[in-house]
Amino acid sequence: MGDKRNVRSHQQDWAGIWLNRFRHFMALAELGPRNLNEDDVIRFLKHLKSAGKPAWQRRQALLSIMRFGSQQLHTDVQHLVPIEQRLD
Repeated sequence: MGDKRNVRSHQQDWAGIWLNRFRHFMALAELGPRNLNEDDVIRFLKHLKSAGKPAWQRRQALLSIMRFGSQQLHTDVQHLVPIEQRLD
């Protein structure tokens, strides 16, 4: 049971790191629903790719952004699903 909590905690830590990196990339004080548009997310993922981040890390970044949008901002993130599918 403790291992599952550690994994969940580790995933939450990385989700926060990816969100902070996205916010910093966008030069924003705080993220809102309008910042989760397809063009900005793709630009961020391309930036990560050019920095040498592998596809699995870019996918984790995208999933963190999508989770934040749906769970914290209560906004629809279905427009980002095709991006995730391209990273698989």
